[in-house]
Amino acid sequence: MISVNAVEVEVKNFPGGEIYIERVQEAFSRVLETANIAYVNTVYWRWEGDHELLWLRFVKRHLDSLGAVSQLVIAYMPYARMDRATNYLFTLPEVADVINELGFIKVVVIEPHSDVATALLKNSAGESPTSTWMLKAVKAEIEFNPEVDFLAFPDAGAQKRYGGLRGYREVVGLKHRSAETGELGDYHLVGAAEIGVGAKVLICDDLCSYGGTFAAMSAAIVKEAPGALVYLMVTHLEPTVYRGSMLDGSPILRVFATNTLQNTAKHAKVALFDIASRKIIQNEEE
Repeated sequence: MISVNAVEVEVKNFPGGEIYIERVQEAFSRVLETANIAYVNTVYWRWEGDHELLWLRFVKRHLDSLGAVSQLVIAYMPYARMDRATNYLFTLPEVADVINELGFIKVVVIEPHSDVATALLKNSAGESPTSTWMLKAVKAEIEFNPEVDFLAFPDAGAQKRYGGLRGYREVVGLKHRSAETGELGDYHLVGAAEIGVGAKVLICDDLCSYGGTFAAMSAAIVKEAPGALVYLMVTHLEPTVYRGSMLDGSPILRVFATNTLQNTAKHAKVALFDIASRKIIQNEEE
């Protein structure tokens, strides 16, 4: 999904399959009004497939033709996990090159997974909701008390990512995967012995797929600290979470995420914050 100044760009198809975007539509009205003044238009991209890279090019080139200055906000940076040379192709630089060629004055990446993405993207900066406004909102939702409650990080990488946070009691996970299958094995915790009965433990990370790691961590927490209340906060919640066992088969009481990958929560435990309004999206049945 691509929007310009908070208005979604409507993409249609010709009978042969090619797409077309109407030039005269509401999404570009603000651009036409401000083309000759110092106004930065915002293109928002919520990735739903690689084909949108072409759509993004069409939109940006049209903005250029109008003389508009524009910045890009990437809700979820595709291929951010392919940020090093492993058994997989190192594809993140290729995607970054495509975006760089478009020449946005600024690129903001929401929770970019690692600093490799922002290093590869020109004029870019990362924004971490789980370290700033979302953390504050979730703490209020669950009535988190830093004096008795804990932040939990599933591994050393997550702990490093949130290293700038101060004044919290912490639990860190040490996970072990099979060298042959990659499956998660034993899960150990550092700091769990200090968790009191009824204390809240908020697991923090950037991304959740099926949720196996978080299920294992939450199980380890309540095993070592019976009576602990476990919650999960991530920026990106993949729809695959509904195919995993975490939501119905783990001690996690509620999952907080943003709408960077989905706009509707499909489970009673899931609460999604809208990136723009920073408020929880109410489901239709509510």
